[in-house]
Amino acid sequence: RTRRACGPRAVQMSPRITPPMAVLLASHFETPITSSKASGPPVAVHMCGEFKMGGVIEGILTEHRGRVPLSRISVLTATKTFNVPLRAALNHLSARGVPLYVHGVDQADARVRENKLRVSSWHSSKGTECVVNIVLVPAKSNVNPLYVALSRGNTHLHLIFATGRADAHLLSTLAGMPSAMVDGRDDAARSALSAASVP
Repeated sequence: RTRRACGPRAVQMSPRITPPMAVLLASHFETPITSSKASGPPVAVHMCGEFKMGGVIEGILTEHRGRVPLSRISVLTATKTFNVPLRAALNHLSARGVPLYVHGVDQADARVRENKLRVSSWHSSKGTECVVNIVLVPAKSNVNPLYVALSRGNTHLHLIFATGRADAHLLSTLAGMPSAMVDGRDDAARSALSAASVP
């Protein structure tokens, strides 16, 4: 990462994140960050029932199958402790034959993580990097861990919101971004983004 002068604050130039990710981080956290990459896919926004997230994650895995190794895909959650919707999602994926590595539960040995979907908390994802970053977004979140979670991917960022429990502030930020940088993947997500864009 390099910094270049820009007014009173230096702009952080990231070689990892894509331009849409940089716009999201800069807008939501009011931080001077930009991407050194020329382009990148839009931030994908999904919305579903709290106990339907497993099916959405399965769809994302299908979308990237054959192009991205499973070990380069992460599912990040605010917390794993007492997280019943997360447990339901992992049970769904396991029943579909998706091999899982749950940070803090499974052994840290690299051989254990090999060819498995990595699942971890936002906090424990600090310092990691993945190609496809799937972030489960709660209704409210702490600023620093959310920033860490949103900045782990280097190509694709998928945000999954629970219907009726969406983070209104993050949705508003997404709705204010250029339309080419945000992709509402389902009717509920498109409706939520449209509603969030109304002043």
